[in-house]
Amino acid sequence: MQQQEIALRKTTFQLVTRADQLCNTWDAYQASSLALLNTVHNLQQQRDVVHSDELADVLQGIKVDAPHLLYKQTTRVEAALQQLDVFFDTKWRDLLDDWQRLERDAVHALSKHATIVPSAPGKLSSHALIQIAAISPYQTHQWIQTLAKQYKAQFHCKQMLLQNLMASIQPTPLPTLLDQWAQQTHIDHLDIQADLAERLKTYKHIKAAVESVQ
Repeated sequence: MQQQEIALRKTTFQLVTRADQLCNTWDAYQASSLALLNTVHNLQQQRDVVHSDELADVLQGIKVDAPHLLYKQTTRVEAALQQLDVFFDTKWRDLLDDWQRLERDAVHALSKHATIVPSAPGKLSSHALIQIAAISPYQTHQWIQTLAKQYKAQFHCKQMLLQNLMASIQPTPLPTLLDQWAQQTHIDHLDIQADLAERLKTYKHIKAAVESVQ
């Protein structure tokens, strides 16, 4: 029975570690996508300036080919948007799939937990101390289920924003879209991620301390 508890404890530790890593990956993808969107915004602002009457005379005076400059800026905007579109439809979609796989694994671990009869109370052994610090399969499942649901909703929200950005007819103004992309209103993961990281840290600390005196 104790071996089953140890195996399940290791499984839940791996699940929570994966969840923490996926949260960090999402944050990294969010930062990368915001950088691309800000690049597009800056290029569009530059393009608007080139279009202005005030700058037309200046460019002509210094013999700058305004149409060629506009072409180069437009090409860079299109390249940045294409990069964002590909990034979103490959890496970010793969990340969502990772969350779905993790949720299935958490459900499986919870089902196994239901079949295990806890060890009978006895003296406070090393196993018992580590077991107290371990994260339960139920808590693990709750965290992962909540995070997976939130990230899925936010993914579909970003998908609609990206489709709007790519639209040639009356897209949302880029500053507005940038704000909406940055807010991530469907995700309220910071408290969960902080709890998750803290429990991982506590578990590893207690496990290392107990095993060091064996």
